[in-house]
Amino acid sequence: MLRIVDVAFCRAALFGSWNEPPRRRYAAYRCREGSPRLLGHPVVDEFATLSSPLFVTPRALVGKIYDSGLSLAHRRDAEMAIDLGWPPLVVGLDAPAPVLPADWEAVLRSALEAPAAPGDPLAGADAFARRTVGTYELQLARFGTADLLATSAPLLPKQLARLCETSSQPLSIAVAAGHPVLRSADARPLVVEVLSERRLGEILEVARGMGS
Repeated sequence: MLRIVDVAFCRAALFGSWNEPPRRRYAAYRCREGSPRLLGHPVVDEFATLSSPLFVTPRALVGKIYDSGLSLAHRRDAEMAIDLGWPPLVVGLDAPAPVLPADWEAVLRSALEAPAAPGDPLAGADAFARRTVGTYELQLARFGTADLLATSAPLLPKQLARLCETSSQPLSIAVAAGHPVLRSADARPLVVEVLSERRLGEILEVARGMGS
């Protein structure tokens, strides 16, 4: 599910290829005291979905990375549709900011567009773990004081909010990475699969052990 792209000034967690077909994924987040800065979250507040990578960078660079994420969304779609990367979600950590190279935007774009490198796709995180819960996968990538939880289980936003609560970090973000919401081709209402309360409880129990 997750793939971490790491350049000197930014890390990006991708849930698919950066320029994948139109789709969104249900998402939720939880902020506690001392949370890193978060930018781009109003779309999660309003629509409970995410279609961009998650960008993690030093706090001083949040604005620049956000603007670059907007440029990437515009490259995918001139109208910057909500299921084509708008808006980017950016986490700003309390960490020293490196000096940006003159071509930093091209460096970031090339890294996102490059094929997956050999090795563990989560290795760019500060810490990471994965577990299997029945037929579903659960992944955790930790960036400083922020946890990203991704699962292949079909969780709704309220269920993802409960998954966020399993993390001990000041900021936690949960994404139903394996069940994207696709555009309807014939204007019919979307049919969404939902995980049972019992199966959700199993995932939450495992997640508590990963995020403590």
